[in-house]
Amino acid sequence: LFVSAMLPPGGGSNLISSRLTRHMLLITLDSFEDNTLNKIFGTIMDWHFAKGFTDTLVRQAKAVVSATMEVYKTVTVQFL
Repeated sequence: LFVSAMLPPGGGSNLISSRLTRHMLLITLDSFEDNTLNKIFGTIMDWHFAKGFTDTLVRQAKAVVSATMEVYKTVTVQFL
């Protein structure tokens, strides 16, 4: 089992040979909108923090998701 990720060729990304990609199932995803990503990761954080964490920590879940999204957006703008 191989799990891999790649970008289209260009900007530092190389073309992957068809000899390799013929063994792979290619699935492409468009980028999600911010509110969709916030909903997905917010739901995961809420589910995880419902397992006996203190209320103070549970209230921070939304802030953690927002901060992570800001880092992600900054990195994608500056490095991609």
